[in-house]
Amino acid sequence: MNFKLEPNKEMLSLVEEVLKYDSELDLMQKMQLELLTQKVLVEIFQQLPPFEALDVMNGKVERANLTTNIEKSLNGLVNYIEANLDKDLSNKELAEYVTTSESNLRRVFRNALGCSIKTYIRHRRLEVARQHLERGVASVTEVAYNAGYKHPSNFTNAFKKAFGYPPAISVNKKG
Repeated sequence: MNFKLEPNKEMLSLVEEVLKYDSELDLMQKMQLELLTQKVLVEIFQQLPPFEALDVMNGKVERANLTTNIEKSLNGLVNYIEANLDKDLSNKELAEYVTTSESNLRRVFRNALGCSIKTYIRHRRLEVARQHLERGVASVTEVAYNAGYKHPSNFTNAFKKAFGYPPAISVNKKG
């Protein structure tokens, strides 16, 4: 999906803050920088246009804006997931967040983003883990546990599957 991004004052201010950081950061500065970049992403997600679907009522097929709460809330749900990647997010909790059934949430999420909720969360956690490894924020074992893996070997296998190389290659890659 393509859309025109229109930077607002908040987004520009956040980007300016991000650009002030230099390459030599202590752990607290790295965490602050990551928080700022997540806020920029939230600003971008809020600009995404409403999802579209086909209206097939009465045999009529035409594009229509989705009007149910779940479709309107999908951007908010993605923001919620991004802000809570460090927590155990169940489909039940996420469905309650957007006030819909789990099955409806799974269907709408897959249709809109092209993957299951769990796949999206797993991929985002692995991406954050890779970024932490590249920046030297944490060790492979630490990022494995932070990404929700109980065994670093399972994390290593998932990381290799997602990125095509083992996590050790990402350590201090500075990317």
